[in-house]
Order: sequence, then C-alpha cells, then structure tokens
Amino acid sequence: MLTNKVIRTYVREAIKEVESDVPDFDDNSHVESDLGLDSLDRLDLHSKIEINTGAVLKDTDFPTPDYTIGEYIAAVTNKINSQIK
Repeated sequence: MLTNKVIRTYVREAIKEVESDVPDFDDNSHVESDLGLDSLDRLDLHSKIEINTGAVLKDTDFPTPDYTIGEYIAAVTNKINSQIK
C-alpha cells in the first residue's frame, strides 16, 4: 500500500512534469487558480499518477475542477484504497 508521503511525492513530481514553470505550492494550492493547470494538464496529471500508483482516476473523483493539492492527494489515496478492497 502506498503511503500518503509517497503519493504526495508522486503528485509533486507529476505537477512539475506537467507544468515546468509552476510556482512553489503546498497542499492548499489550487491546481487551476494557483498553479495554472487547465483541463488537459489535469488529464496529463491524472495519467502520470495512474502510471505511478495504478489508481484509475477521473475528474469526477474530485470535488471541483479547481481542487487543492491536498484534496487531490486525499482522492488518490481513497481511490487506491477502494481498488485494493
């Protein structure tokens, strides 16, 4: 099982791959309004996370299109845990 720390690392690395000039961010940063990730960038982010974690992600897994990094990490963690059961 992947820990929250490992998932956080995957997410941070994937965001930097998707948007190389992304500003510094933390768990409270919003993917769209703070980091500038559009819908195609978010799909790319989902794809990178799926490759690293095995979690199958959809935009409907997240509360809003402009979710925070913390919400994203929680959703990925929940998705992985639900797929293990």
